[in-house]
Amino acid sequence: MKREPPSAPGQPPGPCAGAPRDTFCWAGLALVTLCLLAINHFYYLTNTRVPTYDEAWYLETSLHFYHALADHDPGRFLYLYKTAFQTKAPLISLLPQPFYVLFGTSHWSALLANSLCLVISNLCLFLLARRLFAAEVGLMAVVFYQTMPLVYGLSRTLMAEYALATLVLAWLYLLTASEGLSRGAINFALGVVLGLGLLMKIVFPIFIAGPLLVAWMLRRRRAKPLAGAETFWLWRLCARRPLAAIAVPGLGIAATWYAFNLMNVLRFAWENAYGGIAAGYSATGQPSRLLLAINEGTSLYYAAAVLLLGLGALAAGRKRLQWKELISNERALFLLSWLVAPLLAVSASSNREIRFVIPVLPVVAILVALSIFQMGRRRSLQGVLALLVLILPLRLYAELSFRPAAPSRQTTTQLGPFVLFSSDLGWAHSPDSKGAWGQERIWEAIHRIDTPDGKPHYVIVGVEHPFLNANMLSYLSAYTPSNLRFTSLGYAESSADRAVERIYRMDARFLLMAEGFHGSELPGFLNQVNAEVRRRLDRGELPFRLQLKIVLRENIQALIYKREGA
Repeated sequence: MKREPPSAPGQPPGPCAGAPRDTFCWAGLALVTLCLLAINHFYYLTNTRVPTYDEAWYLETSLHFYHALADHDPGRFLYLYKTAFQTKAPLISLLPQPFYVLFGTSHWSALLANSLCLVISNLCLFLLARRLFAAEVGLMAVVFYQTMPLVYGLSRTLMAEYALATLVLAWLYLLTASEGLSRGAINFALGVVLGLGLLMKIVFPIFIAGPLLVAWMLRRRRAKPLAGAETFWLWRLCARRPLAAIAVPGLGIAATWYAFNLMNVLRFAWENAYGGIAAGYSATGQPSRLLLAINEGTSLYYAAAVLLLGLGALAAGRKRLQWKELISNERALFLLSWLVAPLLAVSASSNREIRFVIPVLPVVAILVALSIFQMGRRRSLQGVLALLVLILPLRLYAELSFRPAAPSRQTTTQLGPFVLFSSDLGWAHSPDSKGAWGQERIWEAIHRIDTPDGKPHYVIVGVEHPFLNANMLSYLSAYTPSNLRFTSLGYAESSADRAVERIYRMDARFLLMAEGFHGSELPGFLNQVNAEVRRRLDRGELPFRLQLKIVLRENIQALIYKREGA
């Protein structure tokens, strides 16, 4: 006995596998998810690389939120929430709170938020592909997606993009489940997820705008929109007014933070994508964005699979999944609309960071899965093709998930410009202890020589190194509430005079400088004024005197200066 599957937005129901096969796919999904959770849990325990930059900032803010909640101080929590980041949405720092309550404050506890996102993203991607095509496609898409380097790399660090991709998947599944925006309760749920997505990252609408437009156009083409079967008056209203049902709760939730920070975050988002900040992440000599997306995003193997299997499936012209119809029907339009707006936005940006493309990688996974089930006439052939596609990506996944037997012999194997195997692919890297220099000793030393008086005491950090910067030190000090506040000379500051003005404006009590770094170790655009500020200190032009030197690694030292009379 066969059943009819749910349809895509505006798409008539099509054939699908029977219940036993569906049950098998659900069991496979559970097994795959458990394996991924176990491997990530092992990774969380064995990787001791120190969080830095944005991740450290997210973690620091999450700890401030937790301390306010633990102290039963809702007023302070609300203040911290509305002033959090000011240039970045705050939801990522709220996600670890339940895990802090259950397991205490630690980096491991915070990363459990990613484990929750992994479960949700697997479920939503499976349901989405199952609804559009078939359960087998959904299962394969989950496996392919979660074994892409960018995906599992970001699942092992507390960055907003992995959770953003999860919310995009949840939103798109709900969109297909709304049956052409005709189900009021789901329309309202779309609004809730929209609000959460905006609180995760302001670019969330870019990833959902295309599919929403497709669903709206299909709804408008109907002679009479579906009225819905809900009995609750609100759901009936949401079925009749879907755009309002989405916008009102979405904007209402987002306004809890954007009402105080909208202009700041818009300016920062523009600068980060197309302005001066983006230019700092697009230095000459870097690989092309496409090459980065292949090597560090999908891996060469999945990029090749999309090309070869896709062409093979088109050439085969089989009808098991209505491939010929797929290239002209609503399901194809849905997938294409998912890709177009984000890829146009990324292509126009000068920022070469590839983590921003993760919400469109599920499309690649779905296309690979579709190609396999299109080319394989028999189920045995489909299984063989799936295994052949997975062998090398799983080999790379293993290399980037476990400590190498001989860390000193880590190498990268390439085929021309393409990476075949490596223990470090940007966001994805094998577990290590890089940067674990005991930086907490800096905070402890400053705390010892400080004289607390109930006011914030600022520590200006005059170095921006991946493993020594203001974000990292703020995070390390946030585990124990104190009056010390770490900040930089100014983001990408290019004027030593403005940096000195900032020192006086912040009424800094301490300066932290560093010596021993080679020039190539320091990001140039973030360290333009360090040397000049250090020279002014050495010439006695600033009222700070050297108090301590802390050896971090080999010839690298942290120099702690204290303001005279403080």
